[in-house]
Amino acid sequence: MNRLNPHLRKQEDQLRGIAASPVFAGLLPVSAAMTVLAMLAFWSIDNQNLRVLCLFVAACSGIAVFAAWTSAGHLRNAAAGTQRGRREPATLTLRKDEENDVVCLGSLTMAHSARRWRLVLASAPGQSPEPGTYEAQAVFLSDIDWPVLVYCGDTLLWPRQTPRLGHGPI
Repeated sequence: MNRLNPHLRKQEDQLRGIAASPVFAGLLPVSAAMTVLAMLAFWSIDNQNLRVLCLFVAACSGIAVFAAWTSAGHLRNAAAGTQRGRREPATLTLRKDEENDVVCLGSLTMAHSARRWRLVLASAPGQSPEPGTYEAQAVFLSDIDWPVLVYCGDTLLWPRQTPRLGHGPI
């Protein structure tokens, strides 16, 4: 991969910026605190309208907790993969998720081994690779078994969920 490509460099910088931002770091604890506080308020308030509002706030912040909990680690790992890690050539086959235009489903076949990873991938804002088969570079960190980042042409992709080994359809 051409590491000097300004388009890739910009995506790497954006990814590292998001992962290092105080807003991103505070998302999980603040959302969890809001969930707890909204539920405490729900149990202590007698007004029905305010109770409904408290349940709504608890549900919304609970969704934010779940989203941050399931994806924050993958985003931080991808950001780390822009600066370190072992790169391996691979073939990436992408298809779009019928239910979500932002999500790509991928199958990553490693060039130097028989391993094949099934991935649900995210990309940088404004980047959406077309379905197809691409030559790619998978980045592995020493303490993580799966690829944390994929360089696919001029696009960075990273797992939204923990990738799985497998040979079935994407």
